[in-house]
Amino acid sequence: MKRTIRFVWVAICNGILISILLLLEKHDTGKVDFLDFLILTLPIIYFSLFGFLFKTLIEWIKDRKIKAELEKDKVTSQLELLKSQINPHFLFNTLNNIDVLILDEPKRASDYLKKLSEILRFMLYETDTERVPLANEVEYINKYIELQKIRTSNDKFVELEIVGNANIGFIAPMIFIHFVENAFKYATNKKIENAISIRLDICDSKVSFMCKNHINSNDLNAQEYNGLGFQLIKQRLDLIYKGDYNLDVHEENSWYIVNLEIKLGND
Repeated sequence: MKRTIRFVWVAICNGILISILLLLEKHDTGKVDFLDFLILTLPIIYFSLFGFLFKTLIEWIKDRKIKAELEKDKVTSQLELLKSQINPHFLFNTLNNIDVLILDEPKRASDYLKKLSEILRFMLYETDTERVPLANEVEYINKYIELQKIRTSNDKFVELEIVGNANIGFIAPMIFIHFVENAFKYATNKKIENAISIRLDICDSKVSFMCKNHINSNDLNAQEYNGLGFQLIKQRLDLIYKGDYNLDVHEENSWYIVNLEIKLGND
């Protein structure tokens, strides 16, 4: 609207200027030479129109940049909100489970407390950067799974397999953990072997992440593809990796399956 108003004012000023030029031409010669008049006025019209269009283009580019930054800030703040909602829930459950072990198995409780401390250290001091070593992310997932195992006596409830060298490449922090948390949330039958199966295939240029969890027959469709957490992860992947990732999420024969392939960074 402001640009339109400015253009109208410029057009009015040009109209007044052209009218004055016409009057002066007629006063001096008694007639108006339209060819001379056209030669005189065309540069005025051209540069006014060109200036308006150029200014409009510059402001459009600035608007697009501002909107992109705002969208990025929005996703970042939503992710922080999501983490603040998920992590305390996990923290309280873990502390309660450790509390149960303190009297009967103090050594085991101490080991779990150490793992919890290392997880919190990773979350507080390493996740603020754009990239972390892939090995750190894998170690975080491994410790998270170990802490979740406290809640079941089934040693084969969850399976984690790492194929390849995790000490190569960098990745955005906490990209995979949402899907791992989701798997533990919905795999409620603790008696099933490999109710949760997680696999990472790592090569020189990419990492392929697969997370599969069993869904009870009466809880089919319980895991939604359009929840807040999933949408935020998808937006984050779009912002960070753009065309350098591939995400597929689907249900198949009482299993919820996530396949995520990401191109590894160098730093």
